[in-house]
Formats: sequence, C-alpha cells, structure tokens
Amino acid sequence: MQTVPFKIERLITMARSGHLVIPEFQRPFVWNEGQVRKLVDSVARGYPIGSILLLRRSDVAKFADRKIEAVESPPDPDDDAAADKASPAKSDDNEVYYILDGQQRITSIIRVFANAHPRGRYYIDISELHSLFAEQGGSGEAASWFVFDRSRKAGQAPTRRADLRYLKTQKCLNAKSSSILVDEYFDEAIADPKQRREGRATVTSILETIRNFEVPAVIMDEKSGLEAICRVFETINSTGTRLTTFDLATAKFYPQPNLRNRWTASLGSHAILETFELDGERVLQIISLWSSFFAGRRSEASRSHLLALNGREIERYWENAVSALAAACLWVQKRGVLDRKQLPNEAILIPLGAVLSDYFRSSAQLPTPDGFHDLLETWFWRSSLARTFEASTNERVASEFGRLLELVRTGTLMFEQPLVMSATTIVSIRAQRDSRAKTLMSFALSRNPNDIKTGEDLGPGTEVESHHIFPKSLMRDHPNTESVVNRLWILKKSNRDLKNRSPHDYILSEIEASKTRGHIEKVRERFASQFIPVEPFDLEDRSRSNINDVFEIFLEERANLLLAGLEKHLGRPYLQISKEADDAGSGEDDDL
Repeated sequence: MQTVPFKIERLITMARSGHLVIPEFQRPFVWNEGQVRKLVDSVARGYPIGSILLLRRSDVAKFADRKIEAVESPPDPDDDAAADKASPAKSDDNEVYYILDGQQRITSIIRVFANAHPRGRYYIDISELHSLFAEQGGSGEAASWFVFDRSRKAGQAPTRRADLRYLKTQKCLNAKSSSILVDEYFDEAIADPKQRREGRATVTSILETIRNFEVPAVIMDEKSGLEAICRVFETINSTGTRLTTFDLATAKFYPQPNLRNRWTASLGSHAILETFELDGERVLQIISLWSSFFAGRRSEASRSHLLALNGREIERYWENAVSALAAACLWVQKRGVLDRKQLPNEAILIPLGAVLSDYFRSSAQLPTPDGFHDLLETWFWRSSLARTFEASTNERVASEFGRLLELVRTGTLMFEQPLVMSATTIVSIRAQRDSRAKTLMSFALSRNPNDIKTGEDLGPGTEVESHHIFPKSLMRDHPNTESVVNRLWILKKSNRDLKNRSPHDYILSEIEASKTRGHIEKVRERFASQFIPVEPFDLEDRSRSNINDVFEIFLEERANLLLAGLEKHLGRPYLQISKEADDAGSGEDDDL
C-alpha cells in the first residue's frame, strides 16, 4: 500500500474522466446536507477529514462500477469554461481507482466544488464568510456562509451573477477567477480601504486553503487478493457494513450474469427464501459444490472458490441451485424451523439443499436410498445439536456435503462417534443465545404437539409463540429462568391468557378437573406431546410446595423427557445419554 495526497481539483478531474469510480457493491450516497456542510466547513478551516481508501483496477480486482453521483451544470454565460472545468483525461483501465472507503466524503466534495448536486446548486456567502472568520474568529456555524439553493437545479443553464455576495463554489478552485469576484464584492460592499483590504485578504486566504487542501488516499496494490480486499473493507467501513461474497460476485460477473437481478427474480419466485432472509451467496455455494463434484475435484464452498466460478457455470446451475436452496428451507420448516430466527445455522442449508435436489441426484446418477429423508433428519438434528457449523463454516459445508454424498451412495449415515448429552447440559442451554436451543425448540415443534391450554394441534401454519412455562415475573432471580427447558411453543391466544400465570395455577387446575371428569389420560397425553412432566405439579406431595423446589424438579424431569425423545428419534448410534454434567464427545465431528 502507498499513501498519496489528492487535491480537490485532482479528485474532480479524475471523477470527470472516469478514473475514480464506485464499485457496485458499495451502498448509494446517503449523506444529508448537514453532514455535507460540516465536511465543507472542515475543508475551509484546513481540518483533516480522514484518509480515503482506493483500489487500483486490475485483472485480479475488476468489478462492475458506477460513476460518482454528481451532475454538473452547464458553464455560466460569463465563465471562462476552460479555466473552470478541466478537460477530461483519456481513460486508461490501468489507472482506474475504485473507492473502497470515503465514498460519502468524495461524493460530497465533488458535488460541492464542481457544483454538481443533482437537485440544486451551492454558493459561498462572501459576506457571512468574512463575518465568521474576521469578526467572530471563525467560531460561528458553517450554515451561515455555505448555501444550498434548491431552486436552481443542476443541469439548468444558469443566469449571470445577480448578487455579488454569492460566489459559486466551483469558482474556489480557480485563483484568478475567484480573486476577481471577491474584489468585485468588497469594492461594492465596503467603503473603508483598510477594511476592504483586510476583508479581501481574509476571504482569499480561506479560498486558498480550499484550493490547497489535500485528501490523503491509501492506495491498495492492484495485486491485492480478493480476501484482503474484503477484510480491509470490513475493517474500515464506518457503517459496519459487511462486504459479502455475493456483493463481490455481483460486481465481478456483471453483466453476464447480472446476479443482483437474478437473485431478485429468485426471491420473487420462491417466497420461502425471503422468510429465511437468505443471501445469494448460498446459491453460489451450492453451485460450487456441484461444479466441484462434476469436475471430480474436492468439494469447496469458500469465498475464493465462489469467486473463481465462471459465468457459464453460474448460468448453467443457477435455477436448479435456487430451487435446491428453497427446497432445503421448506424441508427444515416442516421439521419445526419456522423462519430464520429459529434456524440453528444458515450454513446447514447448503449441503442439505445440494443433496436434496432431484436435479443433482439425477445428473450425478445417484440413487435415492430407502429411508433417505429419515436419515437426513437424523443428520440435521445431530449436526445442529453438535453445533457442527459454528466454526470453520465453509470447510464444514464441504465436509458435510461429503458425508451426505456417502449417505446417498450407501444408504448409511456415518459419524466418528455418538453425540453425548446429559440433562444437566440441556438445562444449561439458554434459549436466547444458543443454537442448540433453537434446535430443541424446533425438534419439540416437529413432533406435532398440542397446545397445553386448549389441546389444539400446533400443526404447520399455526401461529405460535415461545412461552415461559414458569414466567419470568415469578422466577426473576432464578439462574435457569431462561433455560430452553423452561420454554415451549404455544398458541398466540393461549400465550396471552397464560402470561405471568404460574403453572401451579393452570396445570394443577387442569389435572384436578380431568381427574373429576375421568379424562386424566388425555391431559397427560397433551402435556406429554410437549415433554411436560405432570408429577412436579401434583401437590399431594406437600414437600414439593416450594416454587423453587418444584421448578428444579420440573427442569430435571423435562430435560430427561427431551433427551428420551431425542434418543428415540435419532437412535443410540447417534446420541448417547450421559449422567455426567460435562458431556464427553459432544464437540464437532472430525471431517470424513
């Protein structure tokens, strides 16, 4: 990297000639006039405004780009156009620079000092500028001397200068022209020769500060790799905006294919992708897995491999990959994952979608083994509970794709070791922070449970909400109030009815009433569908009447019920229940 100072006039010349452009992955210009005003005031005072980051275009880094959002007006009738507006230099691709950081500042500077705002024109009020810096010591507000006139739209042919006190901002960059105009104003406005000279000197000095102002530009070498570009962009971007692989791919492959347009169309065709708030990068990852497989290469889904794809591959696989991703979303939704918020890890959709695709299995001449979806379901729950995709995500996507390929080929799901879990571990999982909580909540919903208040089925499409069984208002100080074991799905109307009510109240009442009516088994089945033990609420055992004691017993018994349900569904080769608090072998699996 090297740092090069750029004067304002040079930045304008580069923008006019097409040497300074904005890559398509950058957000639009968003600054308001207040922010522009503060920036210009800092320039006039010679204050630093921070460096900008530029990337020289190269074969390695060549993206779709757009011009800086600035629209210059025609020359004034009394302007020397040649003096005020430099002729564009001939464009040379090797000298084109992308603005990686500083777009808002550079666009503002060009809009102001080339007078190129698309919806108005800028002026300097010489009288207010003189008053601010000469009489007030520069302590006033920029609003007093920097004027934005929306009545004079950019692109309109301007009239001759009507008021000598207003100086068009583009005049600042021409010493001869601005000096003449400043002299004209002071000759008319101030009679005293000494005050006239002092005023002229003050304003001329400020305009000279603007002309000589330098913006330091850090220029990344054209040989910088894409990974370095992404990391630098994410580090310095003031908004915290992440530069995604899909942003880079969109800019790299434009216009063939136009990935942004394709992804927009895909979202319109597959509403489920919007429900899960996915990015087009996931489609590219499926394409990369397929492309590697058909080429006989090791499966890869990393950023560098996605950007190494070619346009023909993307065009060939795009529609089928989108359908595969949508199918994966629908598949997990049928298994209790309602939306993105409930998805344990977004990356799990990639290998799942890649092998779910009928197109892929048919093209690869792979059979569909007996119990295919049951084995996939076992893989999904087991991988989610093991948090397989929470580290080295791209490597895991590739290795799990390999595991699922073996499943398709052999009809067997293989792991190095079973997942080991205990009731203590289940209780320790917090519903708000742990992907395993999402998995357990989804698993419970996938069993087609009944609403604990009404007994209604919580089937697909039912509006449900997460409910604290023991309410926070009752157990505020207990460390396990937010345990996933204290949460379940419930109808929205039931959640409102039971809000802040103790389960002592409604569960015990339901048990007693069902005993009277002879329906106790139906009530037990209703609670069992949600893995709710009823024994802790049977107050015939008065020793359990303390709410904290009941809560502790409830947590342990419900955790054991959840574990038993998981073991029954997954089978002992994949899940082993431990009595120990610290589970052995519950980490991530080794790659195949």
